[in-house]
Amino acid sequence: MEKRVDGSFADAYDLFAVGFANILLGYVYYPRAGKLPDSIDLGIKMASSVGTVIGQISFGIFNDVYGRRVVIAPFHLRDLTTQMYGRELVIMIIATLGLTLGTTGQSVNVVGVTIFWRFILGIGIGGDYPNSCVLVSEFSTVRWRGAMMAAMFSAQGLGAFFAALVSYSCAVGFRNDIQGSNCDETCQLALDKAWRIVYGMGILPAVGALFFRLTIPETIRYTLDVARNEPIAARDARQFIKTNDTTHFGQSLDLPGGFQAPPRPSFRDFRRYFGLWKNGKVLLGTAGSWFLLDIAFVYPTFGRR
Repeated sequence: MEKRVDGSFADAYDLFAVGFANILLGYVYYPRAGKLPDSIDLGIKMASSVGTVIGQISFGIFNDVYGRRVVIAPFHLRDLTTQMYGRELVIMIIATLGLTLGTTGQSVNVVGVTIFWRFILGIGIGGDYPNSCVLVSEFSTVRWRGAMMAAMFSAQGLGAFFAALVSYSCAVGFRNDIQGSNCDETCQLALDKAWRIVYGMGILPAVGALFFRLTIPETIRYTLDVARNEPIAARDARQFIKTNDTTHFGQSLDLPGGFQAPPRPSFRDFRRYFGLWKNGKVLLGTAGSWFLLDIAFVYPTFGRR
């Protein structure tokens, strides 16, 4: 479970860090006003949200088509077409590095650089959403699936809290340089370091989860129902029960008796199943509560200070 929780923690940290970083950016690059112009403030915040939508849709489709499993060795060219789970963290790490190194020059502006990298970061965050949710669900038993999903989403609250905690720690650490009614050059230098630290700390949980993302096997449900590879699914099931060693995952196992996978699902099956109110209300309640949760999470980020 910790493989998925770390990803949700990093997602929330990166999404909520922008609210604190923008305040610091305003003092550094717009010292007279003491804040970013409303259009720039909104643009930086919206960049990650737009990227998140694109990442959710694109990675969701790629995961369904290619699967989520990542193979480290042997690293053949064929493996590159099936490596989805873990790429979103790589995107997040690269984008965070770009954010922390952004600056203003003769041909580039820190605002443009920040918006660009926040957009790329959003794509990585959006890609982590379907990956984490699907893997937690497919690896969990029916009895513990709800608890596992709740544990994963609870990490988002922790990520938002630590974004505030890191920002507070920066204010305490640079308190000698930022005291006074006016923010002079020393104050601006301290705050310029502070907003880079706030963004840069988001790399730590992403790097911590990356190893697990690169070694976790494909879920048995995907291998059986989508990839339609019954021997490998049976082998993975037995290996998953016996040990946590992933060395033998993905190796074929001869099955006696001509075992066959369930029939391939279709949109007609989806419409017929969720067309019944007893099933449709479960989907509506789940999607609706998640939608309302996101509004409650995102509103403080975009609300006026």
